[in-house]
Amino acid sequence: MSNNFDYRIKNIFFYISLMSLCFFMQIYPSNFPQNMLIKKPIVPMFPGPDVSKRMDTQLLYGERVIALEEKAGKLKIQALEEQFIGLSSGRLEGFEGWIDANSVQACDRFPEYTSIVQNRWARVYKEPNTTSDVICELSFGTLLDTIRDNKTDITEWIKVGLVHEKNHEYGFVQASNIYDLSHVKNIHSIRKRLITLAQLFLETKYRVGGRSAHHVNCSGFINLLYRASGLLIPLKAHDQYLMSRSIDASQVEPGDLVFIHQPAKRKRMAHVIMYLGDNLFIEAGNNVCIITADKLFHGLSGSSGSSGSWRTLKNGAQRKKSTVYFGSFLQDQEYVDYMQRDLLELSYLDSDNNWRCTRPSVPQ
Repeated sequence: MSNNFDYRIKNIFFYISLMSLCFFMQIYPSNFPQNMLIKKPIVPMFPGPDVSKRMDTQLLYGERVIALEEKAGKLKIQALEEQFIGLSSGRLEGFEGWIDANSVQACDRFPEYTSIVQNRWARVYKEPNTTSDVICELSFGTLLDTIRDNKTDITEWIKVGLVHEKNHEYGFVQASNIYDLSHVKNIHSIRKRLITLAQLFLETKYRVGGRSAHHVNCSGFINLLYRASGLLIPLKAHDQYLMSRSIDASQVEPGDLVFIHQPAKRKRMAHVIMYLGDNLFIEAGNNVCIITADKLFHGLSGSSGSSGSWRTLKNGAQRKKSTVYFGSFLQDQEYVDYMQRDLLELSYLDSDNNWRCTRPSVPQ
């Protein structure tokens, strides 16, 4: 009797182990690197497998990543849509970090997205009506693969493909929450869109590494705004500065950026702010707020403190504790077109997911 019981127990453990192994192999492919997609609405990324450390950034549902290594339930990835300039290569690369391994889904090839969430949150419903079950809720800046469906009223609802739901290969989002990125046409319209979107985030709380509808930091906020306007720009303030065109204050237009350098940060930019127009700027400080030119540039040499006098400032204008620089991603249509293709098509990757330089040099 005891032997039969032991035998049954061993069989149970065997099947549990086998099922666990199958699950493990599905999530962690034996061959790294592996193409993957983020399958949760917001996923924090950390510099190492120890998630008690400070968060580096947040990844959004559907983001395209490459899995590099697995360790104790954590996955090391390269986030292809969150870029920086490599110190050794001198070119754009994807940030590497660690996430929970159950936050991703393997894929054979990366999708090419067509639309993006343009409101703070967008619910995905099982059916095209608000009384239907909610499958998930997605953050501002989430890229989506829209599906043409003659049965759906395209004036009110958009059918979208889903990454992970076993019983739901697609869902429905109210059309007002979605922006068709094929509408991104010219620099003037992008500037107007940036200003409109920025004000959706007023009073949003600051968090180190924040890059979602929940929280933002200064550069994550700017990255999200440009992303939702159809353009892929670097993640961190210093790389945004390096990849933007250097301009003087007299050339600044709505949607252009102000970079703040502090001696304590050595040669890296410590903060980034966006110009709204009418001598007003928006920044993610303790929370997202609008500030006046008088307040922002008070004490800078070349600025008298009166409205409009900041327009005489040159790049590198100094005050006791900081230096101010101005930059723009919106000075050249060809450069804008490349940033759009980079976001939608990952045009900076070749067929083997190797990085290649397709974007022209920063226009001067």
